[in-house]
Amino acid sequence: MKKNSGILIGILVVLILILVGEMGFLFRDRLATILPAKDPAPATGSTTAPTTQATTQATTQATTEATTEPTTEATTEPTAPTTAEERAEATVSAFATQNGLSLADYPESLMKLLARNPETEDFVLSYPLEKDVEHTVDLSGTDLSKVPLFLQWDKRWGYTIYGNDVAGLTACGPTALSMAAYYLTGGDPKMTPDKIIQFALDNGYCAPGNGSYWSLIYQGGEDLGLDVWEIDKGYASVKEELGAGHVIICLVGPGDFTTDGHFIVIAGMDADGKLIINDSNSRARSEKTWDYYLIYDQIDTMWVLCGHDYAG
Repeated sequence: MKKNSGILIGILVVLILILVGEMGFLFRDRLATILPAKDPAPATGSTTAPTTQATTQATTQATTEATTEPTTEATTEPTAPTTAEERAEATVSAFATQNGLSLADYPESLMKLLARNPETEDFVLSYPLEKDVEHTVDLSGTDLSKVPLFLQWDKRWGYTIYGNDVAGLTACGPTALSMAAYYLTGGDPKMTPDKIIQFALDNGYCAPGNGSYWSLIYQGGEDLGLDVWEIDKGYASVKEELGAGHVIICLVGPGDFTTDGHFIVIAGMDADGKLIINDSNSRARSEKTWDYYLIYDQIDTMWVLCGHDYAG
């Protein structure tokens, strides 16, 4: 009996130990669900630092691009030329750079010419390259059904020194006389602008610093074999002479054509009674017609030229 009791007690003790062990495991698991686990120490090369660096770099770059770059572009972009003088200088400077030249190769008078008359751009830009070139002048194909327009700044004769500057600036007188003479003589090659410029130089009609003496028109025209006489400023006189096929050269003062003095050619009259004017300094002004009374007060003197008795 005692032996059986000892066995039972031993079994009971074992069961109690097992039960206590199971309760210990249950208690530890319960604590694991209640208490937070400790964070492990970050390993070398963890993603924490690169993430922070990438975020910082992206933010910095975005901020820099958004705030710095547009500001830099806006403040460093060159200002576009605004005045005629600035535009002329920019045009010449760009051309000079492309052709191995400099602004110093261009006289100030030509820079001013381009500023006030954009039509002369090719003439002005080509000056250093062509001023010493001897051009052949052949006007044999010129339409002589009307008085031809010759421009004093044509490169074929415009670089010739006439007075104190190039003919493109100072030779309105010889160019006007050439237009009238070439037309009235049926295209005599002795009447081209280059020949009349040289004629004026050789015969004392060039006025240094002032272009040409008035005598170039009335006396020089006679020397060339034309009939020349002065007329009054009346509209009726102008209409009559033009109707007879004659050409009129006018000396005009400040106004639509010049700020000083300038020779222009009245080449005809249209059906509305408006004047057809050949201005050797402007193709644009020569392509429009003019109300006589609009320019009446600008006219100083007028001469009629006729080639009826021209012998060649």
